[in-house]
Amino acid sequence: QMRMQTQERYQIFILYQIIRRTEFMKDNMNSIIEAAFWAGFEPSSDDLTEAALYEEAKAYLEKSIQY
Repeated sequence: QMRMQTQERYQIFILYQIIRRTEFMKDNMNSIIEAAFWAGFEPSSDDLTEAALYEEAKAYLEKSIQY
């Protein structure tokens, strides 16, 4: 019984970490998209998925900081 509780706690802890990292990545994606718009970015289409929008925004920022 004690061993099972420890294993369950560990699994819950791992799930919690995954959720926190996912939220962090989502915040990060949104920040990059927002920064790109502030820098003059215009997406190739109005109906891009969030992932595609992020990729375009990231590429735009990366290109604009190269010198």
